[in-house]
Amino acid sequence: MKYRGYEAFLAFDVEERVFHGRLACTQDVVSFEACSADELQGAFHEAVDDYLHQCAASGQPPDKALKQACGAVGTDPTLRRVYFSRERTRPPWP
Repeated sequence: MKYRGYEAFLAFDVEERVFHGRLACTQDVVSFEACSADELQGAFHEAVDDYLHQCAASGQPPDKALKQACGAVGTDPTLRRVYFSRERTRPPWP
């Protein structure tokens, strides 16, 4: 999922039946949740828009520092398949 130059890591919590998302490849932690696949894209767009608004309001540039580091999982089809194929019971980040 991409929006305004950002991508998201996504996970589904089977027990709580909730989608969790986090902006990929940034040092800033920006996360979002949705109860359905239909709501997921809107929650992602809202999280990115809120993040960019907060950065502008605080005078801090938005974080894109890890964009190249993300490329390994982001573009390698084998790594993407392995990463995204595992059933997750909680988000893949701490």
